[in-house]
Amino acid sequence: MLLSRLAEREYFANTLQNKLEFALIKCPKAPKASFSISIGMGHFNDPDNCPGLSHLLEHMLFTGSHAYTDGNYLHDLLHKNGGFINAWTSAETCNFHFDCPHTIFHEALDVLLDMLKYPNMSLNGIQQEVLAVDAEFQLRQQDDVRRLYDIHKETANSEHPFTKFSVGNKGIFSRYSENELQTMLKQHHEQYFISSNIKVAIVAEQSWLNSENMQAITDKLSIFDDKLEAQSIPQLPDLYLDEHKQIQIEVKPHKFTQNLMLTYCLPNLSTLNRSKPILLLSHLIEDSNENGLQWRLKRLGYIVEVIASGGINDKRHQDININLRLTDKGADNVENILTLVCSWFEFLQQQGIEHWRFDEKAQQLALQVKHAPSPSGIDEAVLLATRLHEYTLDQALSVDTVMDRYDSDAFDAFLAHFKPANLRVFFIHENAKTDKVSAQYEAPYSVRNLEAFAESNAQNDWSLPQRNPYMSDDFNIVKAELTANQIINFESDDLLIKFTQNTAFNTPKGDCYFSLESPNMIGSARNIAIKRLWVECISEQLNNQYNSAELAGIHFRLYGHQGGVSLHTSGFSHRQLVLCEEILRALTRVKVTPSTFLTMKEKLQKSLQNTLLNKPVNQLFSELNCLYQENTIGQKSILEELNSVFLPEVQAHVEKYFVETHVEGLVVGNWSLEQAEKLFKRLKNNAIHFNKAHKSGRRVADLHKQNICLMKENHHGEHAVVHYLQAKDSSVESKCLFVAMEKLLSPIIFDELRNKQNLGYLVGCGYMPINKRPGIASYVQSPNYQSDVLLEAIENVLEDFCKEIDDIEPIFDNFINSLSKQFSSEDTNTTQYAQRLWLEFEIIEEQSENANFYKQIKELSFDEFKAGILALLSSTNMKRSVFLTTATKGAPTRLSNCTFANSVIELKKSCKYV
Repeated sequence: MLLSRLAEREYFANTLQNKLEFALIKCPKAPKASFSISIGMGHFNDPDNCPGLSHLLEHMLFTGSHAYTDGNYLHDLLHKNGGFINAWTSAETCNFHFDCPHTIFHEALDVLLDMLKYPNMSLNGIQQEVLAVDAEFQLRQQDDVRRLYDIHKETANSEHPFTKFSVGNKGIFSRYSENELQTMLKQHHEQYFISSNIKVAIVAEQSWLNSENMQAITDKLSIFDDKLEAQSIPQLPDLYLDEHKQIQIEVKPHKFTQNLMLTYCLPNLSTLNRSKPILLLSHLIEDSNENGLQWRLKRLGYIVEVIASGGINDKRHQDININLRLTDKGADNVENILTLVCSWFEFLQQQGIEHWRFDEKAQQLALQVKHAPSPSGIDEAVLLATRLHEYTLDQALSVDTVMDRYDSDAFDAFLAHFKPANLRVFFIHENAKTDKVSAQYEAPYSVRNLEAFAESNAQNDWSLPQRNPYMSDDFNIVKAELTANQIINFESDDLLIKFTQNTAFNTPKGDCYFSLESPNMIGSARNIAIKRLWVECISEQLNNQYNSAELAGIHFRLYGHQGGVSLHTSGFSHRQLVLCEEILRALTRVKVTPSTFLTMKEKLQKSLQNTLLNKPVNQLFSELNCLYQENTIGQKSILEELNSVFLPEVQAHVEKYFVETHVEGLVVGNWSLEQAEKLFKRLKNNAIHFNKAHKSGRRVADLHKQNICLMKENHHGEHAVVHYLQAKDSSVESKCLFVAMEKLLSPIIFDELRNKQNLGYLVGCGYMPINKRPGIASYVQSPNYQSDVLLEAIENVLEDFCKEIDDIEPIFDNFINSLSKQFSSEDTNTTQYAQRLWLEFEIIEEQSENANFYKQIKELSFDEFKAGILALLSSTNMKRSVFLTTATKGAPTRLSNCTFANSVIELKKSCKYV
């Protein structure tokens, strides 16, 4: 995330008498106040005999405090008022953050600070949160990122705190009695929750941050004490010893993954922040120029993609990662790949980084920063609070965004580190030869020394990218020709493009959306398999062709949807319409090459195989969408068809797409009426033959009067349930009822099933419209309880909510007032505005959905809400779709008069789509 000083905001930094530092950001308009408090305590600070203690302490602070014994009080307060709260523990910091309407900020801050300063640390709370932390650990046992991290820790210097297990689990905490854990937690809290170790950031509306409110905030923050004796911070040891470098680590993943990750181990680079060598290097590695690194590896059929970035860093170290996604051929040629990478670095070291490359990248970064959308208040607060541990406020606002120091000697010294002696290689593939298993996540791996593969001379036929042809110096704002939100239709018998300028954001950017639909893109698993494969192939070839546009801040994405495919372009407006037109034309003309076909088919096959290994609850949500959306086919069916699809069939099939195609588009941003009209006329003369009749419907299964149960056999070691309630129609009234119900129900389900019953770590309830028909999904995934138990628990909460509905009446008017404000906020940037218009494409000339909802929700009375809830949730009325994994035979006893099935295909045959 780019973070810099924004012109329309005021920034202040201060230190209270108790040495607590805070940053204050005043905004002209801020729909919410945002607060973040960061404590200099992370898993680096865990005692050696109890790894995960800092993470457990973070959990414990949500179990109640002296003044607020209900640990769920703050979550309920914020959720009912449209707020948000979260917390996390990292290597060196722990962060708690929330946002909310300004009207309840002081109350929310009182509760949070009481939690942090005066936690109860009860024995019951410890027992509950040990189980919660363990459930979180168990949930990610098959997460390949966590598994790789586990191996990374075991293959680094054990004296470095990075190698500590950071999460914690029941096995570790069970070494101690609850009384012993309580003592350890209190000591840990007392040691680190001191004012000199705390940083705070607040983002709020300028008019609200008056002297009275500021005095109240600083008074509250003064409750933290500081220790008289400052603790010395020991210097970190080496992250890697010689034995941990120049090694290859083979890893057997859980999912179908073939990756080669090259990690170069460098010293800390913070002194080079204004030179941005990592940014420059990533650009050169990822550029698709002919005879570049990515170009050659793809041309040889070794990789699908390459991504370069900074990795783990601390005050002494900086990892640089080059992540290569391998093809099967690449997995058989790892040594050749390593030789090529080292040869390219030798070439780069000889070439050096020329001044003009630095200037071009600095120009790109400056433009990106200047015209970036404003970050949300909560994101800005969290990042600033965390950075204040290391930087001043001014430094924190510029560390990512200032690039003004070209230093050829520093760049040469930087590049000199990229040699085999500083290299660690992770080779991740399903046929890995392993002889070790990692301690916490039980990931199989092996370690061996790298051969002297990189002693070859640099090849002479490498090349670096030329100057970027898409870089522009035209960032003028066009003259406003339309009134605010005015939509102009460019329309013929068979093509419609809607256009609006929306100059209110005063930015040289824009967004274009185009949807292309053909009967040959949908209707069967094979049609969808061919469409998805074609999208992958054409995207790959276009990405290579227009990589320079991406680097210059003009982006595009081609993606499939339930009716066909869509093209979305975004970024700087100058030359974007040209790019959009070129890509639309290319869709009809570019032929997929055999090499691209083979690589993308392999990539898509592995991606689909991996979806079948997703968490049980994720799979159930996929089945739910498949059932309710008419033109959606299950991933397994698509994979089965894909295996027998070959290039000639794809080429013949795609030709049918453009015989007669439905095309519609939306153009939003910094363009004139003349420019938009010229685009329309040029597209009319394109090779695409338009046909409005081929627009597919977005029909949804009408199941609101039925009980449906899909039972999937469980092979994952955990059980899951997704419980879905569908509205009777797509009216604004139904949306109001379901949105209000979700806001009230969500904290209850979380507290009851996650906190009180400890059924699992993955628990929630969310508003889930499908094809604009409102719905609510409640879900639980558990390592310990069968799905019938989980289902009963969900339905008990729903029944109790229905029985106790009158308890809500005293707070209902205030709740509705707060809820309505969430839908009165305006779009904050062109991209957000364009996305909303695209979703409302059919009705954007009329009053927007948000405006209709805002009006209707304000008029929702408690009696209307109660009647709707009773009609929906009472035990005699409730009709639901239940998706569950089961390891036992037989149907759940709570589901009477229900249609049971073992596959979505069975259910879809009898569904009525409307």
